[in-house]
Amino acid sequence: MNAHQTLLPSAFALLAGLYGPAGWAAQPGQEPGQGPAAAPAQSTVADILKAPVEGTEIRLRGRLVRRESEGRYLFSDGSGAIRLEAGGLPEPQHGKITGQTTVEVIGAVEGGPAASPTIDVRRITVIAP
Repeated sequence: MNAHQTLLPSAFALLAGLYGPAGWAAQPGQEPGQGPAAAPAQSTVADILKAPVEGTEIRLRGRLVRRESEGRYLFSDGSGAIRLEAGGLPEPQHGKITGQTTVEVIGAVEGGPAASPTIDVRRITVIAP
C-alpha cells in the first residue's frame, strides 16, 4: 500500500469527524451549497434592541405592523418593534400591508448601541397576508 492509499482515507475520516454528516448538507431554510455557518442566526427583536451588533445576520418571523414609506416598515415579533430598511426589494404582492401580515425577514443589523438599530433586509417573504 503506498502513501496516497493510506493518507486519503485518513483525510476523509478527519473531515467527517470535524464536520459530521450535517456539515456537508444544506440545513432547512438554506440554499444548497451553503454550510451551517452561512445560516442567519435566529433572534428576537428584544435581543437585537438589548444588545445590537452591527452586521449581525438575523432571521426573524413576525408582523409588518405598518408601512412607514417606500421600502420602510415597522416590524414586530411580539417581543418588541424595530424598523426594517427594505429599499431596492420589490414591494410585497399581497395588496395592502396590515398589522396582520406575517413575514419572515432575513438581513443584518444596522447601527449599534449608540444609534437606534434597524434591519437591512436582504429578503422578505410574506407568510400570511
